[in-house]
Amino acid sequence: MTTERITLTADPVQITDGTQTAYVLADDGVFRFADSDSKPTDLTLSGAKAEATFSEPFVIWIWAGSGFGTTVTVLKR
Repeated sequence: MTTERITLTADPVQITDGTQTAYVLADDGVFRFADSDSKPTDLTLSGAKAEATFSEPFVIWIWAGSGFGTTVTVLKR
């Protein structure tokens, strides 16, 4: 299992490749997420959570819910 802390911006960051499980927890506020084989461009097609678990076969991208400065902890397996 790996753990990393990521400070999110409005630019989506890929956290899974479709073969992994990831647990994401925001320090404060929410993060936005989408399942996409490539970097999402329409960021309105997304969900928002303070914490979530993502499993296979989803390719997950996350970004700041407020557009800036959201820090998350990501645990991957």
